[in-house]
Amino acid sequence: MARVEMVNGKAAGAATRLGELLRTYPKDALAEDAMFVRGLCLQQAKQPAEAQKQFADYLRDHPQGKHAAEARHQAAVCLAAMGKTKDAVSALLQLAQQKSTRQDSVLYDLAWAYRSGGDDKHAEETYRSLLAEFPDSAKARAARLELPELLFTGKRYTEAADLLTAAIADPALDAHLRSLAKYRLG
Repeated sequence: MARVEMVNGKAAGAATRLGELLRTYPKDALAEDAMFVRGLCLQQAKQPAEAQKQFADYLRDHPQGKHAAEARHQAAVCLAAMGKTKDAVSALLQLAQQKSTRQDSVLYDLAWAYRSGGDDKHAEETYRSLLAEFPDSAKARAARLELPELLFTGKRYTEAADLLTAAIADPALDAHLRSLAKYRLG
């Protein structure tokens, strides 16, 4: 039932069903996956505090589990969603500093956490790292549109325009983002 609710866009219902499954069968072979997916469902249902707790429970029970790195990442995203920017930055920075967990999505979320905390300098540095290390990723495409906002604020118009021009030239950029980049270029 939880899978059906997830497929139908009812993340809160899926989280409820998975919670029932975990209470009824806490030692089931699928319990580890259910714990992690329940966190994702709560997150999708815009319940970041409950999702963060679910990811923490997962990490308590499965510290070396197959979803441990992503649970740490999503727990940090939940912290940011709850306005706990410093905690989110700290958690994401730990992930970004480890080779095994340094991914485009971690760097992207770290840049956003810095921005949320008003730290544009570190946000810019993080966007640049993302672009250098993962230039062809979907998160890099988004960064090419977001970094120019910081550059415009710093009156670095040419550099911002160059990034937007590169974004527009990217054949993999979706139509919505392409039109957004064109709009920002003027």
